[in-house]
Amino acid sequence: RLTDSMLGQGARAELVAEELGISTATLHRKLRLEGFRFKELVELRCKEVAKRHLRHSNIPIGTISPRLGFSDPATFSRACRRWFGKTPSDLRKETRKKLAMNRR
Repeated sequence: RLTDSMLGQGARAELVAEELGISTATLHRKLRLEGFRFKELVELRCKEVAKRHLRHSNIPIGTISPRLGFSDPATFSRACRRWFGKTPSDLRKETRKKLAMNRR
């Protein structure tokens, strides 16, 4: 399982395989049997964690970016636009606006 700390460390296949007690080759083989590539799995996990942090926390966007293994906030922002069609700050604003309207 890809943990948040693994994402921050770059989520290398070697790290995940070691955590699972299997070889890197075995990890890749098992993922291939399930129809996944390691990179796709990392991307899905990053998307999930980004969404959670942006919608349900006050963690600064500049802090979220390295936690997910992004080298700089601009790269994270581009990924968010690809995943959600919005920048991280726009997604956060939209979520807060919806929450405020639901409280009325």
